[in-house]
Amino acid sequence: MKQGKYEIDDAPLPTFDSVSALLNSINSAVIIDDMENVEQYFASLRKAGVNSFLTAWKDDSSVLDKVLDRIETLWLNPLSVEIFEVDSEQALRDILPHAYVTTPSPFVDFLEALFLGETYFQAEFEQPLPSGKSVDLCVTSHMTTLQDRLVSICTFTDIKWYRDQRTLADLLNLRGNALMGTKLAAWELDIRCDEYVVDREYGTLVGVDPLCKKLSTSEVLQFVHADDRRLLSTLAIDGHIDREFRVCRSDGRSILVHEVGSATRYDSEGKPVVFAGTIRDVTQASQQQRLHEVEKSILEASMEGAEENQVLHSLARGVDHAVLNHGCIAVLFDQQHRIIASAAGNEKLADCAAAAREKSATDFPHLFVDCIGKKMFTFVPNVLGEHDNTDATRAFSNCGVKSVGAMPIMTRDNQVIGAICLVSEWPNDRVSHGLDDLKRLSRLVALVIQERRQENTQRLLDLQSQNRLRFASLGRLAGGIAHDFNNLLTAIISNAQLCEIQRTDPAKVSGATSRILQASEVAASLCRQMLTYAGQVEAIQRPINLVELAERMVSLIHPSISPRILLDVSSDRDVPSVLGDDGAVSQVVLNLLTNASEAIDDVGQISVAIGKKTLDRESAAQYMFGKALGEGQYVCLSVTDNGCGLSEDAKKHLFDPFFSTKQSGRGLGLATVIGIIENLGAAISAESKPKQGTRFEVVFPLASRTSSGTEKDTPCSIGRVGRPVLIVDDRDDIRTSVQLLLESQGIRTIGVESGEEALVSVKSQRFGLVFLDQQMPGLSGLETYRRMRASGDDTPVCFMTGFAATSELEAVNRLDATTTLVRKPLGLDELKTVFQRHASRLASKA
Repeated sequence: MKQGKYEIDDAPLPTFDSVSALLNSINSAVIIDDMENVEQYFASLRKAGVNSFLTAWKDDSSVLDKVLDRIETLWLNPLSVEIFEVDSEQALRDILPHAYVTTPSPFVDFLEALFLGETYFQAEFEQPLPSGKSVDLCVTSHMTTLQDRLVSICTFTDIKWYRDQRTLADLLNLRGNALMGTKLAAWELDIRCDEYVVDREYGTLVGVDPLCKKLSTSEVLQFVHADDRRLLSTLAIDGHIDREFRVCRSDGRSILVHEVGSATRYDSEGKPVVFAGTIRDVTQASQQQRLHEVEKSILEASMEGAEENQVLHSLARGVDHAVLNHGCIAVLFDQQHRIIASAAGNEKLADCAAAAREKSATDFPHLFVDCIGKKMFTFVPNVLGEHDNTDATRAFSNCGVKSVGAMPIMTRDNQVIGAICLVSEWPNDRVSHGLDDLKRLSRLVALVIQERRQENTQRLLDLQSQNRLRFASLGRLAGGIAHDFNNLLTAIISNAQLCEIQRTDPAKVSGATSRILQASEVAASLCRQMLTYAGQVEAIQRPINLVELAERMVSLIHPSISPRILLDVSSDRDVPSVLGDDGAVSQVVLNLLTNASEAIDDVGQISVAIGKKTLDRESAAQYMFGKALGEGQYVCLSVTDNGCGLSEDAKKHLFDPFFSTKQSGRGLGLATVIGIIENLGAAISAESKPKQGTRFEVVFPLASRTSSGTEKDTPCSIGRVGRPVLIVDDRDDIRTSVQLLLESQGIRTIGVESGEEALVSVKSQRFGLVFLDQQMPGLSGLETYRRMRASGDDTPVCFMTGFAATSELEAVNRLDATTTLVRKPLGLDELKTVFQRHASRLASKA
């Protein structure tokens, strides 16, 4: 069929196939008119100085006839015949130019809109029909291009019918979705001939001439970002299309589009061959969504304790991904607005971000200076502008940056601590939308970084406070040691001088030396307590009846406390044995009883209770000091008094060495308890309130049935030793003293001051026993022992140590049966014990 110069198929035009099907389903007529000649006539009127078609028509009514003569009807659908009550399409074409010219005329209003350049028109009017009746119609016209001609797509809808079926709002919504949309571009793909038909809006979208045209698939793919072309390589088998991809516009910039469509025709096998749909720009919506995702990721990172540098990198990468056509560099300032940290959103900007570090805001005059001063988004259209040509901006330019914008990272008190920089490789490339989202993101980042800095500052203050407490505790420790040792040294020195003065009086010399020994033993005991506090005393583990031990300690302390203090012991039946060192556990119980008795002024009560206790995970975590306890069975010892109790401040220092609430106390009792229970694998807790007393509770691990221990060695005579004994110690006074003690017992000795000399000595002659100091300059005792054994020497070795780290003690304990360990200070009794342990080997070497 021909109408004017266009070939018209009986079927709807391909470009509007899906639109026509929709409009037919909602009882609307569709008429497509060629308006190209009308537009040319209007152009001549405008050239003649006419500003309004209505004015021209009122001045000259023939103007309307001239317009009607220039309208050519290209296509109409069958429903048009029914609505206008004609018997054929040809009859409608004959009357169509005059069909809706009424008074007041919506057609004249339509021409006025077209004259003024509007592309959309809508009106309602009453249309007389040939039968004498009339119909209320809603006419909608949309101007578009078809085959390089300007056409009008008009729909006529029976309003009364729609009012019976649905609301007018539904009608307008359907029509709007079908024809207009919002920035929707229409397309149709015929895979049989590999051809796209796209409309005017499609060209506008991709940045080419906005003309309706046919394109091949390869031509369409040229607009698609290279990384996204695979998305368009396949079509959905079910005939539905819903996808997002990037489009590269002709100006070099990219946009994100959302494409939807469906199959409109199928071949004889039921496979889709023609698809139609729409495509729209979703760059802004996607940017908003992605920036929200960046906010979420930064919040999650903050909750996981991420440091500010990690937050900065997460920010840069997230914004770089969210904002198309722009890269991101995030920076942080110090209080002098020097850049102290920077992060690049992608590898291409890494050098640019590095160039920004350790620069000042003043190195970027119109960027950061204005951003900080104005506290708002600042845009620099040319980074090498007249006032911006600095080393820093040249570094940006060398990285390909032509323009840049900066959003301040601003705290709640409006202090700028950084900036989010959006950089572009095009000059004057301002971000046109999404600044509110970017501003909200910058505020969130500022909040996270500010909180992290406050946490770090508080952590530093806490550390400083802890260090002050440690130094105070160390001061008390040093002062207490100095006090006690000065007293002991006074007794030792004065009695030693008496021995010198009264050397002719054996009785007085004997008394003085006895007092020297007593003071020395007290000093040794004090040293042992300090090592116990440090957890460096090796305990001999054996099963202990805790009930019997507690009763012994109560009997021991009872005479020394006030008779008006009631002291009682209670226990469960069949309390299991605990694993521990008898002396160490005795010291724990004795110290707790002493502490309780000194907390009571004169009258009061001390209760000792022993029983089985089952701990779960929660109750095990309540013990303040000692080993971390697991779930299971333990034996519990509690000591409770109704004395003065402790203040909150005193409880904080309860187990500190040399801290005491008693004027005469040394303060090592409870501190020693901590070291002991660490070694025993036990744990302790304390509860106390002022004027309500104190309760200590210690839990001990159970002794297994296979647990066993060796009895303590009882010193006896040294006995016969055939070979000499080698004494190795770098301290001349200690080496000489040990030699003299042994020689007083008839034993030959040789003394050397280093491990190196000891190796020479054992190589030149055989020894019955080697006393080897553990800590010496050069070769340590342990290394000397290993070299002796490596050379084939099997002489028994006794290690001497005043202090050794736990790892060193464990290493010694793992050696063979020919080795023993003795702690300094050592006297004749300790030496006798060593010889007793090696008696059988010494006899064989006699």
